[in-house]
Amino acid sequence: MKNKILIIGASGSIGLEVAHRLIDKNLHVKIAVRDPEKAKKMNLKNTEFVKFDYFDSDTFDSTFENVQKLLLVSPPSYFGIQDKVINAIESAIKNEVELIVNISAISIESELDKPMKAIEEHIKKSGVAHVFIHPNVYMQNFNDLFRDLIISEEEIAIPADSAKVSFVDVRDVADVAVQTLLEDNLKNNTFNLTGKQALNLHVIAYLFSEALNKEINYKNISEDVFKKLLQSANWPSGTITGTLQLCEHIKNGKIDFITNDIQKILNKEPIKFQQFINDYIDIWK
Repeated sequence: MKNKILIIGASGSIGLEVAHRLIDKNLHVKIAVRDPEKAKKMNLKNTEFVKFDYFDSDTFDSTFENVQKLLLVSPPSYFGIQDKVINAIESAIKNEVELIVNISAISIESELDKPMKAIEEHIKKSGVAHVFIHPNVYMQNFNDLFRDLIISEEEIAIPADSAKVSFVDVRDVADVAVQTLLEDNLKNNTFNLTGKQALNLHVIAYLFSEALNKEINYKNISEDVFKKLLQSANWPSGTITGTLQLCEHIKNGKIDFITNDIQKILNKEPIKFQQFINDYIDIWK
């Protein structure tokens, strides 16, 4: 019986948040991973793990077996594997998946994100029911990427000039994703998810200073200096590439707009940046 929701990309923050929400609703969740045994350490109850690899098409049929709906977290554009992703999508359609919810990025129309755009265009042309979710830069990047700098250097050093961003909380995006998986009236739509405020890094540093009761400064640095800083911190090369691309999107000033899609779908205002800091306050202490 086709009654399962498959998540491809559950090891990342947004995929994992969605998985927890679906599991809490006692839904049949299937998670595609490279190593099912290792994935059991994620401690997700009542969840089926299935071996899946974009580079091994022999894993596709078992992955999509009995899957009614697919949540796909598109790989970052710099991976350059859109053809592999499209092959997996074709297998999903062949196995009669009824709905594909794809999470990509609000910058999808940019030159840098052509690979992500190609994935969505293929889904749309296939005729399968779909929802495209385009979140802006995640607030949680300050947890995952910049925590150590905030703690040790008491500064946010990023090549972002004074450009503004309508940062969005991963938790809001996960809530929206769950709704699009469960509500038929949201099918065949694209949602651009932003916060309620467009803030530059000077304001972000001020909000951190207020919450932590110590001065946190924003330092606008060059991309070369930033890259060397990340290399000295032993960041993986792929993470460095993705972070530099993220900064490029911020600097070009095209992701500062605000939408009301979160309000429309969730019937509540998006989480504000100050609330995000307060909710995770122990991380920066």
